[in-house]
Amino acid sequence: MADKLDLSLFYKEMAEEYLRKILSMKRLEERFEECEPSFIPEMTDRPSHFFTLVNRVNLERLDESEMELLEGMYQGRVEGAEAAALLEQTCFRVMAGDPESGVVHEYFQDIHGKGILPGNAMVFLFHDKATIDESGRIDTEAELKKIRIFANVKRQFESLAEEKTGVPVCIVR
Repeated sequence: MADKLDLSLFYKEMAEEYLRKILSMKRLEERFEECEPSFIPEMTDRPSHFFTLVNRVNLERLDESEMELLEGMYQGRVEGAEAAALLEQTCFRVMAGDPESGVVHEYFQDIHGKGILPGNAMVFLFHDKATIDESGRIDTEAELKKIRIFANVKRQFESLAEEKTGVPVCIVR
């Protein structure tokens, strides 16, 4: 039997990959890179250069047969359609903070309440580097433009993602 922490990390990696695929997040990242001023990825050693799934993995929400399938995936015995089906059937249940009560969760503190998100939301943290000008300082004008671009893209993406999945999807920066 695999260690629960290892299984949690494995599940989170698989869930992030699954969500990136169904939400077309690769295209979203390309949009950010094509903007002017362009967003500079912070994490170039990961499949997603900009996004990290924030949600906690709740493996206790898997039933016994689902847990056995997950262990099989972890050990390399289960793959393909069977593995994809497990993620499709369990991802939103396992990754949601509080899917049943609808209680909101404060993912991070913010005086404007932006960090308070629905309990069943899939939350992605956006990572990018600041734009630096010729003198080596942060280019404030470029950063303000990036804030406006991010807000517009975020609003469009979150709306389309929720429409597609039936679950709130939030990106925070």
